Amino acid sequence: MDTHCTVLNAPTIEAAIDRAAAIVDSVLDGRPGVATLTSPYRGLIWAHRQNLPAPAWP
Repeated sequence: MDTHCTVLNAPTIEAAIDRAAAIVDSVLDGRPGVATLTSPYRGLIWAHRQNLPAPAWP
């Protein structure tokens, strides 16, 4: 498992999501993976699953 962490300083949540999406496209480069954008104040802001099977629900 590879883990990458980057701190984004963005003026708005929308700008942070745009930057995160661009970074994920570059890092995953079409490979399967998961990315999240979190804030110490707001918690989970954005999540992205790429080329993975749907989660199994009971």
